[in-house]
Amino acid sequence: MDIHLLIAEDDIEDQMFIQRAFDKINFEGNLHFVNNGEEVLTYLNNCKKTSTHLVSNCPNILLLDLNMPKLNGWETLEMLKSDPDWVNLPVIIFTTSRSEEDVQASYRSGAACFIAKPDSYLGYVDTFRSFNHFWADTVQLPK
Repeated sequence: MDIHLLIAEDDIEDQMFIQRAFDKINFEGNLHFVNNGEEVLTYLNNCKKTSTHLVSNCPNILLLDLNMPKLNGWETLEMLKSDPDWVNLPVIIFTTSRSEEDVQASYRSGAACFIAKPDSYLGYVDTFRSFNHFWADTVQLPK
């Protein structure tokens, strides 16, 4: 499966770790970074305008940080899950939080899964190796 991953992450260092980890595992999909929820919505709306049908270069997975400026992850998730064009987009919460309350709220709000950010670069590599195996090789994503 060809993965087009949209990553909403405002921390430049975390963006670097994510990029390097995906490079290390020889990820064959596409990565696109945005810095906040507003940029997520702009990016997705631009995809919708490209065609009357969602096009192949639009993301088929969103990796979403919860704590971002402008429009945070909670607000972004709520907007996506109320939009018929994006309700089926798998949203993966990727955050520093390890709070059970955040985990529960994420799933209640429609997140496909919740991943706490690793504490090291090697942790990022291990996390995204597992991520790639599951999302690229195991599951069938909606078109």
